[in-house]
Amino acid sequence: MGQRIKKARLIKELNKKQLAKKAGMCDNTIIDYEKERYTPSVKNYVKLAEALDVKIDWLSDYDTLPKKTLGQKVKKCRLLKGWTQSELAQRAALDPTTISRIEQDKVTNPDSKTMKKLKHTLGKLM
Repeated sequence: MGQRIKKARLIKELNKKQLAKKAGMCDNTIIDYEKERYTPSVKNYVKLAEALDVKIDWLSDYDTLPKKTLGQKVKKCRLLKGWTQSELAQRAALDPTTISRIEQDKVTNPDSKTMKKLKHTLGKLM
């Protein structure tokens, strides 16, 4: 992850300070991400992807997440869109607890209404 941020930054001919400003972050945050001391939050991945003009799935490695269970599929789709669980819940008109339980595989067979909302909100990624 850190190497991808650095690679994209260098391709864009930005120094760490310039990227930090463009992404609305502190210089040290960029340094920590590139050295892989910390992993960016979903929100910060979105900011970095926009600042670097790259896709979030390439920058974050979210594209390599497994999709074996419904929970894994929902989480992967949500992350690829750059959404938090709360944002997905709001967009799908579902309770955030429902999203959390599905992603944790505590709900493996949601009712058809919930599935319809998820499929409509997440689109073809599901």
